[in-house]
Amino acid sequence: MFSITAVIFMSKRINLRVKSLNRLLCLTLTLVFSCFFSLEAFHIVGGEIEMIHIGEPGEYRYRINVIQYFDRAQTFNPGPEAQIFVFTYRKRDRALMRQDTLLLTAEEPVLYTNPDCAIASLQTDRVLFTKEITLDPDQFDDPEGYVFVWERCCRNGAVVNINNPLSTGMTYTVDFPPIVKDGVPFVNSTPSLFPPLSDFACVGELYYVDFAGTDLDGDEIVYSLSEPLNSSSTTALPIPQFPDPNRKVVWVEGIDNSNIIPGSPPLNINSQGFVTVRPENPGLYVFAALAEEFRDGVKIGEARRDFQLLVIDGCEPGSPPEVTARKPDGDFYVEGEVFEIEADATVEEHCFEFLVTDMDGGENIDLRALAVNFEDSLDGIFSFNSGTINALGDTLRVEVCVPRCPYLEDENFIIDLIAGDDSCPLPRLDTLRMTFDVEPPPNDPPMWTLIPGALSVNEGSDPLTRLISATDPNGDVIDIKVLNEGFNLGQFGMSFDPDTGEGSVTSTYTLDPDCIEHSFGLQNEFELQVAVEDRDECMFVDADTFLLDVTVVLPTNQDPVVSTSTGQTTINVALDELIDFEVSATDADTPGDSVTLEAVGREIPIEDLGIDFITTTGFRETSAGFSWQFDCANIDLMGNEQFTIDFIATDGDKCKVPNADTLSVTFNLLIPPNNPPVLSGYDDGDVIDARVNAPIEQRLTGIDPDGDGLRISLLDTTGIEGADSFEFPTTTGVGTVSSILSWSPECSLLSDDDTPEFDVTFILNDDSCPNTLADTITVTFRLFESPVSFEEFTPPNVITPNGDTFNEFFSLSGNEDNAFNLPPDSCDDTFINVTVVNRYGKAVFESSDREFVWDATDFTEGTYYYNLTYTRSEYRGVLTVVQ
Repeated sequence: MFSITAVIFMSKRINLRVKSLNRLLCLTLTLVFSCFFSLEAFHIVGGEIEMIHIGEPGEYRYRINVIQYFDRAQTFNPGPEAQIFVFTYRKRDRALMRQDTLLLTAEEPVLYTNPDCAIASLQTDRVLFTKEITLDPDQFDDPEGYVFVWERCCRNGAVVNINNPLSTGMTYTVDFPPIVKDGVPFVNSTPSLFPPLSDFACVGELYYVDFAGTDLDGDEIVYSLSEPLNSSSTTALPIPQFPDPNRKVVWVEGIDNSNIIPGSPPLNINSQGFVTVRPENPGLYVFAALAEEFRDGVKIGEARRDFQLLVIDGCEPGSPPEVTARKPDGDFYVEGEVFEIEADATVEEHCFEFLVTDMDGGENIDLRALAVNFEDSLDGIFSFNSGTINALGDTLRVEVCVPRCPYLEDENFIIDLIAGDDSCPLPRLDTLRMTFDVEPPPNDPPMWTLIPGALSVNEGSDPLTRLISATDPNGDVIDIKVLNEGFNLGQFGMSFDPDTGEGSVTSTYTLDPDCIEHSFGLQNEFELQVAVEDRDECMFVDADTFLLDVTVVLPTNQDPVVSTSTGQTTINVALDELIDFEVSATDADTPGDSVTLEAVGREIPIEDLGIDFITTTGFRETSAGFSWQFDCANIDLMGNEQFTIDFIATDGDKCKVPNADTLSVTFNLLIPPNNPPVLSGYDDGDVIDARVNAPIEQRLTGIDPDGDGLRISLLDTTGIEGADSFEFPTTTGVGTVSSILSWSPECSLLSDDDTPEFDVTFILNDDSCPNTLADTITVTFRLFESPVSFEEFTPPNVITPNGDTFNEFFSLSGNEDNAFNLPPDSCDDTFINVTVVNRYGKAVFESSDREFVWDATDFTEGTYYYNLTYTRSEYRGVLTVVQ
């Protein structure tokens, strides 16, 4: 008679007491075994991430929680970190969206199902890290959604169902949908899973726990088992990476997702989140529960709980209780039969005896009743909810009474009656499932005695009243209700008064057909489903209904008319031409409506065109002047050579029925031709090899065939914004313009990539009116570092400081022949100094400036020697001085 439903309910009991010798023995064995397994235990035994929406639906504020289940029994473990880091990625392209620091905010113990079963070596805390964040709806609107990630390494070395646990980390994730869909806020909170208990499992005994949580949005949650995720590295706190589906833990041989904890049955979680296992072998096992979130049948996200379960051997929980029921006629209830109770049954005949026997004796028994095919509370169905079986084989007897009114109308209802003892580590249960057919007390339904036919009334008439009446044969209180109307009665001048009576009721239906007071312009035809319902003892729905058709006939209303003084609907406009005409609107209704005239740009807002058209309102007619000059300096055409303005007249009809006329005028712009400018100096798509510290200098030139004003500048310098030496001045000119790129690539731009690449886009704009044109060139600079090399260095070996301006001095920079110049520095080999000595070894010149100059003034002719010193390199040369 064991029931999974019963197990789910009983798994949440926390008020049991331990008495039996067998349970004390179980605790002793558990303590020894747990201590063995805790020698290498890591302090985090599981957890998950939550994302909770806070604030109003139009706000984008969320609370991010990372929950850790923390081993508190091992005193040598460090405490939780004061803060952790959670990264957010976009699922479509794995782009990093944000990084958040979550602070430790709470730490509390995780309870045992039975606190008396607690052992010192198995104590778990629930640790909470949290932060409130605001997400940008313009950034978090990708249809494929996003994922929060947190990582930690490593796992408990005693885990037996995965390979190499000491080098296997953990990754917590939660997938969430975009916060905006189709431009509308999409409010969602991820599931909050039920906190696990501190319970251990015993070999050969059923273990159960309810992971099912709650969802603030009422979404459907479907649960399944999965491999836990490994971390991206074995460092203690890795930088969280996008969760690779292949980065799962590796099961040991013989373990897979259907056999994570071997047993009969093996570890399983049903779709409602209830976990069961009857394990075969002791050990410490790790697993993950996946909670997939569905809305309207479509998956919108998922959360993953990582957890570990300790299984021990040697438990002796004793025998489970046995339950049965004795009916009022003295017969025992047989599971599967229907317990029938007639409408005229006495109070005693609604009750029966529930019996609980436990062969162990000395047991505390808890009793619960669960609804199986309905949702009503069953509190109070037992005469008492717990008791004690003192003697071996004694029986606990409890009276159970079902109410006179059945829980379901015209259908049998089913109840599970559950008894649980106080075994360790979890209560042992027995369940009796009973089916009842309770005949409700007799009741005659109410009925209408007077109802009106279809009603039609002209707008503006006096209020209309009609009587409706109903009676109840049993004299019950009866109520008149309007069902499924889909609108508010008061908004349309309707009411029923009164709408409640005892035994009978006569109500006055009232309709006020006045458009000024009520919104008949929105709706003027109505179908009311009117019902009368009695308040019988069981409050079952047993109504008499009729349909009342109501029509408010609205007055006729003619549309207004728009016209212009030119009568043209298409106008060609040349540059600097002035367009000027009158727009009028009239309304022909009698006695006449107000009329409003406005202008709306179809492709371009009229304010962007430099048009200031004043909206006007008049009685029966109104007009306004339209004036516009096609002047490039004052408008933004956004590339259009044609645009349309709608002149709209709307009348002020009494009933506010939308009546309008629109006159559309299209303007064709006669725009002078414009040839695009041309930018040169590089070819678009060029890949340039650039060496660190080697100067780059390149002139870019722009030419416009029409002689327009030009502006040359940088459009994009992705990746090198911080390069101090990168210069490309923005310059302007007429017909032609140029600017020089100057750059000596910095060592700071190097990365782990051997040859990092940087895209630079140059742009040339003309100022042709009204539509400017541009040309762009994108160049990729491929940066590399090469060691200092003197292979192509052939410095001058003679100077003649005699005043004839040729070879006057010794310098190794700024020479036209680059072979005469010092090799560029590398990032780890840079110029230090130069030393010149005479043939006796005496230093005659020294400098640490790579742009040094030695003019040999006042030095005799002859041979000199010089030494160039770099951080890691050196060069020696000979120099002859001829006076």
